[in-house]
Amino acid sequence: MVMKIIFNYFYIIFVVLGSCTASPQSSSCSSAHQLKIHSSEINCGVRPHAVGLTNLPALNDNRISRVIPSYALTDRCSGACDTLECVPTKIENITVHVMAVMPRYSQGEWNTVCVSLRIEKHLDCSCSCPDDEEHRSCNADPNVYYDASSCKCKCNDRIARTECLRSGKLWNERNCGCICPQSSWRPCGTGFIFDYRETCTCVRAYNLASGNSVTLAVLIMGFITLSIAGSAFYTLKFLRRRASERRRLSLRIRLREAFGSIETLDES
Repeated sequence: MVMKIIFNYFYIIFVVLGSCTASPQSSSCSSAHQLKIHSSEINCGVRPHAVGLTNLPALNDNRISRVIPSYALTDRCSGACDTLECVPTKIENITVHVMAVMPRYSQGEWNTVCVSLRIEKHLDCSCSCPDDEEHRSCNADPNVYYDASSCKCKCNDRIARTECLRSGKLWNERNCGCICPQSSWRPCGTGFIFDYRETCTCVRAYNLASGNSVTLAVLIMGFITLSIAGSAFYTLKFLRRRASERRRLSLRIRLREAFGSIETLDES
């Protein structure tokens, strides 16, 4: 028993050490080997692809419990395109026949119906820009356009870009603005801040905030004016109500002095 435990202990150590020291096999990569590997790249093209059929809009029925067949082979675009995406340039629709199985709970049996589905078949492909979030954001912003050669958003104002680059600054295609290069940065003293957009030097903090301060001051003054106007309106309304109540009270007092109590006047 003791010998078995010792044997298992050393066996575990051997396995652990072996797994720790193991390394992937590597060898020198000759030109012929590199060419062979390079030729094995799967480029963009039309290839058979298994397409799921259960989630198609034509089968959007909660009563369907099963679709036979659930997949169908059709040609689709796929393969390598470097930084681009393999997309179809020519498409046709083909018909696929399936069976949709639906239960009949009242009769306690299954009902099978035949359904014809239309799916896409790709006939030709090309490498193009992916239809991603950046592409859609370019189309939504009137200040930029989508450059298909670089698959990026670019600004419409090319003159501003040229002037920015001539001044030694950097052009930011993301927000269509001119910024200072990172190498121009330096630490600023108390009360100063580095101006990344205009001067590329340290400026007083309130200089950068002056434009925003004016806007903020206008908003604050407008808010105060509206508050004062609202308070004056409600104060005037309150004073008018109090004056009306005082006039009615004064009239009652004069009537009492002339005719006695109002109750006696009403009885007569």
